[in-house]
Amino acid sequence: MDRRLVVLLAVTCGVAVSSLYVAQPLLDTIGNAFRVSDGTAGLLVTASQLGYVVGLALLVPLGDLLERRRLIVGLLVLAALGQVVSALAPGFAVLAASLALVGVTSAVAQIVVPLAASLAAEDERGQVVGTVMSGLLVGILLARTLSGLLAEVGGWRLVFAAVAAALLVLAAVLWRFPPSHTSPPRCGRRVGRRSCSRTTTA
Repeated sequence: MDRRLVVLLAVTCGVAVSSLYVAQPLLDTIGNAFRVSDGTAGLLVTASQLGYVVGLALLVPLGDLLERRRLIVGLLVLAALGQVVSALAPGFAVLAASLALVGVTSAVAQIVVPLAASLAAEDERGQVVGTVMSGLLVGILLARTLSGLLAEVGGWRLVFAAVAAALLVLAAVLWRFPPSHTSPPRCGRRVGRRSCSRTTTA
């Protein structure tokens, strides 16, 4: 499996899952911006986490039914859209709704992992999955720190805009990355000889 693709999938996992956590260190700032209490601001985290649960229940199973790369790219674009709406949100209710959408689409990280496993050869599968999972964990760990730093530089809206840009870039790169997985051969008999065809997917 191409090492570049492994790194790309790991970064995709990390950025996707970080969407769930970037708002957490910004709750006080957002609460002041919209003049809501700390308790009300905390509902933003609840909205994103509830969205994530919905995404796990409804979207992750689609990975077994649809072409995974198309599904992942589509969800990354939707996640970016949710982040853009968050960055431009005129009110608290709009921000909460957009973060709920972000939570739903963040479940894409749980589709990337089985994609990586399916693309890897048996002798490298454990290493590939471990690398992708490491990207996921690094995304969780760095999300709050980087969010706080960006907010210090350009305000809380810049955080969501930056995540949106990162998601769009990853979606474009993943879409253009050449397929590297060949399914098992489908063999049949034709004019007394055995013929096999292989389909390439990603």
